Amino acid sequence: MNSQRASLEIGVFMRTWQRGSLEEVLDQVVSAGFRVVQFNFSSAGFDPMPHQLTSTDVEMIAEALRARRLEPWGVSATFNAIHPDPTERDRLRSTACQIISLAPVLGATAVSLSTGTRDPANTWRWHRDNSSRDAWRDLLQTMEILVEAADAAHVLLGVEPEPANVVADAALAERLLRELRSDRVRIILDPANLVVGVQDAAHRTAILTDAFEKLGPWIIAGHAKDVSPGGFVAPGKGQLDWGEFLRLLARSGSTGPLLIQDASEEEVVMARQMLEGIAASLGG
Repeated sequence: MNSQRASLEIGVFMRTWQRGSLEEVLDQVVSAGFRVVQFNFSSAGFDPMPHQLTSTDVEMIAEALRARRLEPWGVSATFNAIHPDPTERDRLRSTACQIISLAPVLGATAVSLSTGTRDPANTWRWHRDNSSRDAWRDLLQTMEILVEAADAAHVLLGVEPEPANVVADAALAERLLRELRSDRVRIILDPANLVVGVQDAAHRTAILTDAFEKLGPWIIAGHAKDVSPGGFVAPGKGQLDWGEFLRLLARSGSTGPLLIQDASEEEVVMARQMLEGIAASLGG
């Protein structure tokens, strides 16, 4: 294990809580014992990809976070980066660039992205054309524009391998990093995405070990959900070996947070305590 690693920070997706105001959501985050969050504009009453966001809007959000000593490590700009309709793709990409430009105002280190699918209706549904040359070309074109925005804003872009997206696994994520050759593009690793549907524990470990070998130096954060035969569940309620994952995460040298998602309000505190306990037992 990397002895130089700082204590692992367990954070949370703000969309875990649904309330009538941003302040109410933030108070719930604090009550649940979190300090670091993955911010989503829906928590402040906006569309998740707001088209008319202003710096004033973001400054008000940032002030509400600071008042509660919450760190918005990442901000979501999740959209279909290879949407089959070029006009819709351009519109969404423009909104993502705006979010990237305002991320420093929020105080975010990174902007999280999805690599998209050729399915026009569902960003999380696989399409056979995701494997086409055209899909990869469109992804590179989209990412190059986002990288320009990230360069101007001095923030990182977090790409997460997703089984339904064009970057579906660690090998494709490694290819994207190699072809883009940008220090702005990094990896957010979600172990559940890589092993969903894999029932053999040894096979799951092999997949995750390979992912860290390919992507370790570029990992800036982790996302924490679990897998079961029925799909994704809260961390600790599925089949993942979190001790092994946290050992691999520590050895990678990543100093970013591990952000809990796909947990209910009732589950999220238990998930945090479980992950913090394992991290403490490993010395991280």
